[in-house]
Amino acid sequence: NNFAREAFVISHEYQHYITDQMSGIEYGSGSQVTVGDALHEGYSDYGAASYLSDPNAGNGNLGNVTLGLIITPACYGERRDVGVLKVYQEDSSSSDPHLSGLSWASALWELRTEFGMTVVDSLALKSLSFLGSNPGFVTATESLVKADRALFDGIHVNRIRQLMYSEVKFLGAA
Repeated sequence: NNFAREAFVISHEYQHYITDQMSGIEYGSGSQVTVGDALHEGYSDYGAASYLSDPNAGNGNLGNVTLGLIITPACYGERRDVGVLKVYQEDSSSSDPHLSGLSWASALWELRTEFGMTVVDSLALKSLSFLGSNPGFVTATESLVKADRALFDGIHVNRIRQLMYSEVKFLGAA
C-alpha cells in the first residue's frame, strides 16, 4: 500500500501503539464505534500533526496541519485538518472514528497553539495514563486536567475545561 510510506501514516500508527500501551482503550465492535475509538484516532491525528510540524515555526504559525486521507470502502478520500477547531456534534457523529476523533485532535491542537508544543505534547502523553479502558469525552477531558495538575500544577486547567466543555462541547458525551 503506497499510503503506508507516508510520514503521516507511520507517525499516526505509531501513536496508536503508544496510546495502546499507556491507556489500554478497548476498541468497539466493527459496527459500533465508541468514544474510545474516536479518542484513539484523535490522539493519533494530534500526534502525527505534532511530529510532522515545524517546532521552530512558533506557536501561532504552524502552517498547514491537514493530515492524510481517510479511505472509505467506496475509495472516497477525505482530509482531516487538525488546525481548524471542530465542534463535537453527538447527533451527527460519523461511524468512522477518524472523523469523530477530529474534535479531540483539533482541540488538542488549539491548546498547542496557545501553550506550545512541549506543554501540550506532554499533557497529551500524560493524560493517556489517566484514561482507562472505556473512556468518554468527559473522562478524557478530566484526564487532561489530571495531567496538567501532575505536570504543571494545574495552571492550564481553566482553559482546558473552557475549551473542551464550552467551545468543543463535549458535554454529556458518553
